[in-house]
Amino acid sequence: MIAGAVLWGWSADIEVAKRVAPGLIAMNPLTAICFLLSSACLLMHARQDPGRWRPLLCHGLATVVVVAGVLRLAGYLLGLEAGLDRVLFAEALDADPAGPNRMAPNTAVCFVLLGIALLLIDVDLGGRRPAQVLALAVGVLALLAILGYIYGVSWLYGIGAFIPMALHTGWLLLIVALGMMLARPDAGYMRLVTAGGSAGLMARRLLPAALLGPPILGSLELAGEYVGLYDRQLGTVLAVVAMIVVWTGLIGVTSGSLHRLELALERTRDEALRASQAKSEFLAAMSHELRTPLHGVLGMTDLLLGTELNAQQRRYAWMAKSSGDALLGLINDVLDFSKIEAGKLDLEEVDFELTRTIERVCAGLRSTAESKGLRLDVELPPAAIGVRGDPVRLQQVLTNLVNNAIKFTERGHVRVRVELQQPGPEHLTVRVSVSDTGIGIPPDRVHRLFESFSQVDTSTTRRFGGTGLGLAICKRLVELMGGRISFDSAVGQGSTFWFELTLRRGAAPATNGPAPGVPVCGSASERRRAHVLLAEDHPISQEVGAALLRRAGYECDVVGTGREALDAVRTREYDLVLMDCQMPEMDGFQAARAIREAERAAAGGQGRLPIIALTANAVKGDRERCLEAGMDDYISKPLDPKRLYALIESHIAREAPVHRLEAGATRRQPLAPPLPAAPPAAV
Repeated sequence: MIAGAVLWGWSADIEVAKRVAPGLIAMNPLTAICFLLSSACLLMHARQDPGRWRPLLCHGLATVVVVAGVLRLAGYLLGLEAGLDRVLFAEALDADPAGPNRMAPNTAVCFVLLGIALLLIDVDLGGRRPAQVLALAVGVLALLAILGYIYGVSWLYGIGAFIPMALHTGWLLLIVALGMMLARPDAGYMRLVTAGGSAGLMARRLLPAALLGPPILGSLELAGEYVGLYDRQLGTVLAVVAMIVVWTGLIGVTSGSLHRLELALERTRDEALRASQAKSEFLAAMSHELRTPLHGVLGMTDLLLGTELNAQQRRYAWMAKSSGDALLGLINDVLDFSKIEAGKLDLEEVDFELTRTIERVCAGLRSTAESKGLRLDVELPPAAIGVRGDPVRLQQVLTNLVNNAIKFTERGHVRVRVELQQPGPEHLTVRVSVSDTGIGIPPDRVHRLFESFSQVDTSTTRRFGGTGLGLAICKRLVELMGGRISFDSAVGQGSTFWFELTLRRGAAPATNGPAPGVPVCGSASERRRAHVLLAEDHPISQEVGAALLRRAGYECDVVGTGREALDAVRTREYDLVLMDCQMPEMDGFQAARAIREAERAAAGGQGRLPIIALTANAVKGDRERCLEAGMDDYISKPLDPKRLYALIESHIAREAPVHRLEAGATRRQPLAPPLPAAPPAAV
């Protein structure tokens, strides 16, 4: 509007329109034209839907502004008077009372910077916006000119003998520079001002005061001095005191706002912690409520498969067990993902033999591959490799990758390869790759592959099933172990998923024992007839646990509370206790502590009864609580018979004597000789 009024003033020879007030420098008509072009360009950039032609037009207008400024500067350097203003208003410009009117040199510099800023308005260099830097430079030059007029310092708004910048030109340049900064409020330096946190609050509160406070107070001080209210010394003191008062007040108000914001953040944090705790408790409760009946379903189905069935009955039982296993896998995936997201997944640090651990995982999945007519090949280093890490999570990652390869491969083979890279005396890097000849992954879908609850596309989900959590969990687990995971794929040719882990060297367990986390168990004929106490309050879980133990050749007593378990241990002789953690009257933790206290109080202080915790929670903290209570190991429901038998055998082997806690004594008796062989467990 002001620029249009200036052009109207030059056309109609209206002085007030050209120079605002008598005695001031008139704005050059070319300056007014550049303001109109810059404003139009800025308005078009601010539109949310620019269309096709608008960006081209904006670039054209910005280029005209740059060219106008450059030509004016070249005219000063070369002594040329040509220009658009001379074409349109030659007589009026020469007749100006203050002398021939031209665009001032500092004004031309500002328009060159402003035009370049308009051309670069959407350029981002690592979070920095060059356009905002140029706009700040224009704002500084304009502010210097305005302050020069306010305080009567001519060299701030003029350069040598050249015509100075007009006062209203400085104000308009400052406004346009501010518009440039606000055109992209969520980018560059403006993010600090518009941010919703404490930084944004402080910037919005203090920046206006920093920009406007000193000029206003300085102007008031000069005005009072001019009218004779005080001399320069007193005026300076008053200005300093006024600034101290203003800034102290602003700091106090801002500090109060920040304090209130901190209190709100603390309340929000406390609410988030309570919500996280409630989520953890809910997951624990849901884990228990889901696993307990599932334990009954899978356990009874497993026991049913160990009986005499005809072909159709066995097929139905296997289908039921397969569905139960799939449901258990889904529950485990959701719980694992929730624990990873909450940062509550702990990793173990134990010694294990790497190649044997991987070989057992592949052996367990070979039947799945063969049922689809696929060949599962495994390439392992020839020598045993003892490492230290979390074998259970390593197996989980490998199992997910191999299962995926089998699932998405219709014909051909799946190959697991283990390579050692950069082996050293203390650490070695292991690369495990899983290749298949399956459907492959389209290039436009690869970005979704490791996302949670995501598969390549919906047709993949319908055809092959799954929740889309497996690879997301693999990625998080590998990263938690300090490694990296990636893949290569070609549509119709297959995929290769691989992960690398740097592991510390550890002691390799004896090759004739089970790999950690991959339990194996001999037949019942290889076991002694051990006496096991099962403490479990759920009737179906009692039935399942007792049947599994007796089928494996163990003697078994069943109690329903922690109090009954403590009484049984005091009156009878047991080799091992399977202790459910959640029972009435006295839970498993309290019962385990009571047993350990009784052992310590027994005469001689010898003997330790192995206690294995049974839990349906499978959440962070359970293992630690079990060990803290004095239990020796931990197994989650639904029970895996092979793992259960392996745990029992490993602990009984360490504690050969039979235990019975008496008042003040621990009695040891030799075990009974082994019974004849029983049928192997059907799993």
